[in-house]
Amino acid sequence: MGNPVEVAGRLLAARRAQTPLTAGLHESLRPRSLADGYAMQRAYVEAHGGRPIGYKVAATSDRAQAALGTETPFYGRLFDSTSRLDGAAASWPAEHFLVGLVEPEFAVRLAADLPERASPYDRETVAAAVGSLHPAFEIIDSAYGREDWMSAGAANLIADNAAHGAFLLGPGTRDFSVEDIAEHQVSLMVDDALIGSGTGANALGHPFNVLAWLANELIAQGQFLRAGDLVTTGVVTPFVYLESGQTARADFGVFGQISVTLSA
Repeated sequence: MGNPVEVAGRLLAARRAQTPLTAGLHESLRPRSLADGYAMQRAYVEAHGGRPIGYKVAATSDRAQAALGTETPFYGRLFDSTSRLDGAAASWPAEHFLVGLVEPEFAVRLAADLPERASPYDRETVAAAVGSLHPAFEIIDSAYGREDWMSAGAANLIADNAAHGAFLLGPGTRDFSVEDIAEHQVSLMVDDALIGSGTGANALGHPFNVLAWLANELIAQGQFLRAGDLVTTGVVTPFVYLESGQTARADFGVFGQISVTLSA
C-alpha cells in the first residue's frame, strides 16, 4: 500500500481544495485491504487536526451495502470541528462538501467504557453502556466526489475517514425502550417533500447491533469505546443528495425532529 501519511495528505487536500480525485488514488498509493484502509485512516485523523469525539459506522443497511459494494460495515471518526452537538437544527455552507448526501441516523452517547471482555458484545450488553439516545444527521463527504465515491470501494472509503463530512446530534433522551427502537419509524423530507421513511431495523436489525459490532471491531484492532464517545449508527431511511439552499428534515417521532441546511 501507499504511505499512510502521503495518502492522508492527498485525501485532505482534495477535500479542502474542493477538487475531487475523479481518477482515484494512484495505483501505487491505494490500500490493498481493509486493514490498509484503517492504517491510512489513522494518519488521516492525525492530519485532520480536529479533536475526535466518537465514531460513525457506515454500510449498516442493505441499501447502503449494495450502493457501496460491501458486505460488511466499516467505521470512521467524528470530530468536534465538524459537528454540531445537542441542537435541533444546523447549517453548513454547501461549498464545504464535494458530496453532500444526508442520512438520518440513531446516535448514542456512551455512559460507560466498553473494554475487552471474555465474550463478544451483543445488543443487550452494549445497551447497558448507553447514556442517551439521539436523533442525528450525518452529511457524507468524500475526496472522490459525488460521481465516484460510491464506486471507490470500502478500503478506499475507510482511508477517506469512511466518507464522513459533518454531524448533527439532536437532543438526547434516557427515556427509551431498547426493544422498541428497531420498529421506530423515521421520515426524511427535503423542503417539505417526503423522500421516504424507514425504521431502526434498517441499521443491522437494530442500532444497538451496530454499536456491538463497533465495540467488537475496535477491540479486535486493539482499541475500545469509552464513556463520553458518540456513535452514529447508519442511515435508516432512503438517502438523498442535498443541494445548495435546501433543507433536510428528519422526523423521529417521540424523539423529535431535526433539520440540516446547506446554505448558498
